[in-house]
Amino acid sequence: MSALPIHTRLRELSDALGGEPQVGPAGEYLLVERRYGLEYRHGAARVSDLVGWNDFCGSHFNCRAHTQAIPRESLLFLDTETTGLAGGTGTVAFLIGAATLGDDCVTVRQYLLPDYGDEAALLGALLGEFSGDTHLVTYNGRSFDMPIALNRMIINRVARDIPFAEHIDALFPTRALLRRRIESCSLKNVEARLFGYERIGDIPGHLIPGVYFSWLANGRTDELSVVLEHNRLDILSLALLTGWISRQAFAGGAELSHASDVFSYLHWRARGRDFSAVAALYEQNGQRLREWAEREDLARLGYFLRRAGRVDDASAIWRDLAEGADPIAFGAHDELARYTERSLRDYDAALAHTVCALAIGPRRDADRDRLNRRRKRLMVKLKHSVESD
Repeated sequence: MSALPIHTRLRELSDALGGEPQVGPAGEYLLVERRYGLEYRHGAARVSDLVGWNDFCGSHFNCRAHTQAIPRESLLFLDTETTGLAGGTGTVAFLIGAATLGDDCVTVRQYLLPDYGDEAALLGALLGEFSGDTHLVTYNGRSFDMPIALNRMIINRVARDIPFAEHIDALFPTRALLRRRIESCSLKNVEARLFGYERIGDIPGHLIPGVYFSWLANGRTDELSVVLEHNRLDILSLALLTGWISRQAFAGGAELSHASDVFSYLHWRARGRDFSAVAALYEQNGQRLREWAEREDLARLGYFLRRAGRVDDASAIWRDLAEGADPIAFGAHDELARYTERSLRDYDAALAHTVCALAIGPRRDADRDRLNRRRKRLMVKLKHSVESD
């Protein structure tokens, strides 16, 4: 930006928070930049682990089966602090943090708005972070951060669109992989449960708008530094979480140590019809998975293995589940009847499993009718086999 006089309020922010005042024809803002080197630890997570990756992959973060590499230098991690938590056209992002990965550090740049009249200048600077090659990474950014940023750009006539190649919202793979175990997938809870990182002196998110309003009304800067640190920690957690998700995908789930996480990973890959990943993980950890699993998980695993073409492995699971009289046992007998009839041509066993399934009782009339048709069909096949003998 051009060298224009720096207003007193911007100088006050710079003195209190550090950073470089930026002044131009559209207005002014404060730019605060921090670098986190290889030695930085975020609980058990380390920057050295994150920047050591050369390429990421889009399929690591969604259930679509594609293998397009994402160069790490094209990743842009973004998080906003706003004047309201509900969004809407009147909500302003007064602090926007953006981070990129280098060879030896994570660089976090924060854009702080001195006053509403300077919003166009701040948004114009933010737009400069993007290009058509940018792979944007946010946490709930699809429904919150990016709609606000784009709305404000349109209102301020900065731009009508924000260019990027792909938007990765890390909230969705995080929920898919971890929600069964940790329940709340707020970023603060994820960093605590996954990395063992506990924030000290952090400000609750619902108090952040009030801190900015105090600055606007009274010129108070004492708590703004805490807000900037909160934003930086959110971005670092997001970047390190992105690296963790990518590692699990590269390892095919083999690094996961909690049973619920493993089955969540299996379900996540199966949603994208990546049943080869399911088969590969079972090949390495089949016995451990069967020891860990609850009946419902085993039923789901059997279904996934069948879809992966591992019918023999699936049948072994169904035999374990067939002991009982619950809906899972009904499903196991139904699957075993199909397997023994079609794959083994063992019509006696298929009929026995069909009768057991009928005895447990289908929940739907359509299932009862289907089983009765199978029973009649099997009885005819058995009769013909006896007559042929």
